[in-house]
Amino acid sequence: MNSKTSNIYPWVIVGLLWGVALLNYMDRQMLSTMRIPMMADVRELESAANFGRLMAVFLWVYGLMSPISGIIGIVLIIIRDEL
Repeated sequence: MNSKTSNIYPWVIVGLLWGVALLNYMDRQMLSTMRIPMMADVRELESAANFGRLMAVFLWVYGLMSPISGIIGIVLIIIRDEL
């Protein structure tokens, strides 16, 4: 790699990670922004309490599965590097 490429490369990585983080946060907020159409379409979600339960369950599962997904990713990388 030449000097100019090596100076730009870290910023390209930062930009890509920023985009991934943005998509991650947008994904988690999608349920709350779609509250009204979801409440209209799914009869069980007509009450605010039930919608709150749905959001809580989603965020708990998301939070609990994030470290597990990270561990799976690390294991897959290790397996790939050993091949």
